[in-house]
Amino acid sequence: MAKILVGSSGKRVRQIRFPATFELDGAVTQVGQQIVTTGLGSYVSATPEQIRGVVKHFMHPGPAEKVRAQPARKRGRDADALKDALRTGRDLVRAARSRPATKMRVYVPAKITRKGDYTPSTDTAPNPRRYVLEDEDHKPHAAYRLTLVEDESKGQYYGVEGTTWRDPPILAASHQTKRVGDRTFSLYTDGGKLRLVAWQTPKAVYWVSNTLSLDLSNREMLDVAASLTRARPPR
Repeated sequence: MAKILVGSSGKRVRQIRFPATFELDGAVTQVGQQIVTTGLGSYVSATPEQIRGVVKHFMHPGPAEKVRAQPARKRGRDADALKDALRTGRDLVRAARSRPATKMRVYVPAKITRKGDYTPSTDTAPNPRRYVLEDEDHKPHAAYRLTLVEDESKGQYYGVEGTTWRDPPILAASHQTKRVGDRTFSLYTDGGKLRLVAWQTPKAVYWVSNTLSLDLSNREMLDVAASLTRARPPR
């Protein structure tokens, strides 16, 4: 592994997109504030021909394609504008099942991307998903994941995650920090684009994760992270 890392240092990273097709199995209905799905829910699939094709492309990629830099967008009043989503996020958290092992403060974004929306919460795919993480010493930590869809046709999702494990391995990489309001965020980049934006409290750590193809702009990632708000307001 060390030899691979040394040999790849300074080399261009090339991405091969997996040709997945978004599927929805069953019907989605709303009963009160609870979203109910019959069937498997939403998932992605690929045909054997698609899989063979992407494996061939991976093993024999050919010459690298030239990437043209896109002109910078003019910063207008509506550039990277977000939309309100606090009530929807709080309703999802309120309806989610929890247990003592997953009890922790949950933060939801008050603002999400214009194209984004929360995925429906189902029995097979709850949103948020509340679970337990074990650290290196096998100590359990509460955790949750809120999922939002940015581009359903391409299977691109982003989300918010939180855990009482305050130094999980995913946040161990090198990063920069940025002060926004009264919070200090850790910024994890991939080719100049934000992959993760994390924020720590005395009892937990929370982060916003970009889509696999990094569809959210750096401004959108920071604005979504800065809008994180407690799902259950303090009394």
